[in-house]
Amino acid sequence: METTPSTKFAPSVLVQPTVLAGAPPDSPEQRVDSNIPASPYAGVVSIEVVTAAGERFLCSGTVISSRHVLTAAHCLDFDMDGLVDPGLQVSVYFNNQAGAPTIIQADALDIYPEYQGFSATLNEDLALISLSQPIPDGVPIYAIQREPIATDQVVTFVGYGLSGNGDTGYVDGSDDFTVKRVGQNQIEDFSNSPSL
Repeated sequence: METTPSTKFAPSVLVQPTVLAGAPPDSPEQRVDSNIPASPYAGVVSIEVVTAAGERFLCSGTVISSRHVLTAAHCLDFDMDGLVDPGLQVSVYFNNQAGAPTIIQADALDIYPEYQGFSATLNEDLALISLSQPIPDGVPIYAIQREPIATDQVVTFVGYGLSGNGDTGYVDGSDDFTVKRVGQNQIEDFSNSPSL
């Protein structure tokens, strides 16, 4: 009997939003993107990372050129040494059309040189995935945000991962490579430690 490896999530830091996305009766189900070409988030992709040991992880990424996806360095560096872990197999899922996703394999993986795990700051938690072929037709390419984000600015978070809410946490087993979630938050603090 063949078994499917369970999905895990790349290590992350504690994030405690001070303003939660939505207001009651908001729910995770109301925060799902339609995954159609007209979606403003059609260039946000899911990323499957399989380690040399066969562990499977789910991450998110953003298309920044016809052959490049920006993601988090911790998605490619599980031992937090600032280097891409050896033996990773990375697949990028484009979920912008009806039916099955288009899956493109990574051709190269690069971590931002100043990233050294979570010991310092989240600012360097960046990685670049080079694709083995161009992105599918109709997938938008996003410009990199170069202006500073201001306190009190509302930002939109889009990605793949576990479902849940800020009051009760995530729901085990709610991860899916084809379910893209959207939420908003107001920036109040740029520190990576919870305020007391």
